[in-house]
Amino acid sequence: MGWHWGILAASGAGAAGAYDLLTTTVLSTTTASVTFSSLGSYSDYKHLQIRAVTKYDAGSTNLNRIDIRLNSDSGSNYTYHYLNGNGSTVASSAGTSQTRLQFFDVIGGGNDTNIYGAAVIDILDFSSSSKNTTVRSIGGGLAGSETDISLGSGVWLNTAAVTSIQIFGNFNYAAGSRFSLYGWKG
Repeated sequence: MGWHWGILAASGAGAAGAYDLLTTTVLSTTTASVTFSSLGSYSDYKHLQIRAVTKYDAGSTNLNRIDIRLNSDSGSNYTYHYLNGNGSTVASSAGTSQTRLQFFDVIGGGNDTNIYGAAVIDILDFSSSSKNTTVRSIGGGLAGSETDISLGSGVWLNTAAVTSIQIFGNFNYAAGSRFSLYGWKG
């Protein structure tokens, strides 16, 4: 079951390959960004995973992106690509020398109030100081009447250990959005 990027592995606490819940943030008000910091205290984990259930506060039903910065680095040190589709159309994009990683799917607040998008984001070898940090994502949600799914990956072109992860976008996250950080000891 490990080929599901660890999504299913989290159900068995203490089992080999299990993910441990480290912290969760549930928004009580609209918020522009969420930051997980002091990640050095999790150095006994090999990889980190963010599980996000989100929507943004605008009245749109369109999908939007999840942006990520590592260690507050806003320099042009990121490269990413993603692919998303809805069953009838497929779109892709890529960026080099970017100031953040960019992934999808965040649902617009114009959808039903109980509908949120979901994303799973893996930060691989986050505490390594000998290689660049790779990030991969899978996400999906309802955009109006279309169900979308997105796959993405990216790299932070810096060999520093990751000590903080900032999650943001070009919108505010709506109240009720949830961001959970997991660790995998591998």
